Amino acid sequence: MDTASWSGKVLVEPSAISWGETMNGGSGGSATFNLGDPGVAEVAGPFSLSVLDHLLVVEHAGVPVYAGFITDHEYDRDTKVLTVQHNDLWWLLARRNLVAMIQSKVAPVVLNLSGSLANIAKYVVYEGLNDLPVSRYRVPMIFPADQSGPFNRKYEGHRFPMMLDALNDIINTEGGPNVAFRPRWTNNGQDIEWVMRVGDLKSNVWQWNIGADESPARGMKMRRSGQKLATKIIATGEGTETDTLVGIVNNFPVTTYPAIDMVVAYKDESNTTNLRSKAYGDLAAYTIPTWQGSFEVPHDGDPNAAQILVGDEVIWSVTNDPYINAGLHRWQVIDITGDLGQFLTLNIQPLV
Repeated sequence: MDTASWSGKVLVEPSAISWGETMNGGSGGSATFNLGDPGVAEVAGPFSLSVLDHLLVVEHAGVPVYAGFITDHEYDRDTKVLTVQHNDLWWLLARRNLVAMIQSKVAPVVLNLSGSLANIAKYVVYEGLNDLPVSRYRVPMIFPADQSGPFNRKYEGHRFPMMLDALNDIINTEGGPNVAFRPRWTNNGQDIEWVMRVGDLKSNVWQWNIGADESPARGMKMRRSGQKLATKIIATGEGTETDTLVGIVNNFPVTTYPAIDMVVAYKDESNTTNLRSKAYGDLAAYTIPTWQGSFEVPHDGDPNAAQILVGDEVIWSVTNDPYINAGLHRWQVIDITGDLGQFLTLNIQPLV
């Protein structure tokens, strides 16, 4: 698809492709095309798959499950194979300044956003997609409804805040929302747009008995790590040397681990309450060892690839396992990856 008009859908068939969707962060993959095949070369050459001018969209039964900006080419002349790298919308958000600069010099432009943390996240994206010229900054986006709340954020033009930094700051604040973007076709079925999802993201609840004879789910793997564990967070804000704003929080009353300190920097934060809130958000993420699992389900299963979303709740169980406790476990999908094979890989973690 054409990124100038977000239209111009053309069917291309790669010999291999990988893709993914991640909650609160970007994903991507690669695709290969055999240009030695004249039929493939006609629709998948360097001009129809040009860098940043085009978007690769992965469909399942006509429903988009991924859209990635083509960012890199690698061509092997001997084999006539073109490999393209692609990255999803988060890649673009990382390259957008948040506060619109309408003058040729730095001006005292200030953007004030308020409401719930989810609402502020929404308007961070809205503002970053609405600079001038509109034709170059616009990305078709469906936003959630406004949500009131007690929070405020101030973004100053002379600090040149980037969209992704602002978004990550909100996500990582104590009580911050989860964020994801899912592409979809517009009503005409030919143009692309994205739906911004913000909040707890639980749209569906799925259940699998993994490894059972009748179960389509297979290949569970578990990972637990204390590498990022911390018992005290020292958050630094605005200022230099002895004038640096500091917020310190710990979880000593509720843990038994040895003391492990972590220093995190929020150099533009001048509000003590906000700084401590961010420190508590970091502490919550690192209070216990991280625990993640993954397993595979069929693309065409029930549910299928178009139905499963990051943020969905997964109720899963295994039986007679020496490592995993028996009974039902309620976790959340944090990442989905796919390729041309028959299975999706779901990465999951415990619900907080």
